Amino acid sequence: MSKYFYFRGDFIELKDLTYVNIATPSAYPFVIYSHKTKKTYLNTANGSHPFYSFFSYTPLVKYEDNTIVMSVQPYVMFAIKQGMYKDERFKKEIDALYENLTEDSNPVLFFYHLKTNL
Repeated sequence: MSKYFYFRGDFIELKDLTYVNIATPSAYPFVIYSHKTKKTYLNTANGSHPFYSFFSYTPLVKYEDNTIVMSVQPYVMFAIKQGMYKDERFKKEIDALYENLTEDSNPVLFFYHLKTNL
């Protein structure tokens, strides 16, 4: 486990895809299996939207066809808040997210729709 990728046991079966959570010595990437192409795709950990930074958590459940839900504790969100403002295009969305949030708030749910055109 200190040198190789390993399966953590977390996966969610979606309509067109299967989300598989794996782990490495330094991170928790994920793999998407496409039911259409019968291939797996390793997450590159690169996303252009700042809310993508919460996508590395273990998903809770499937929502609708190809959407997964992740729960993030507010203290985690506050720990990375300043780093989220690197791209000014998303300032209004980030401000709205943190507007009434406190460290004692309930966890925040993020709904991520996975594209099927891999």
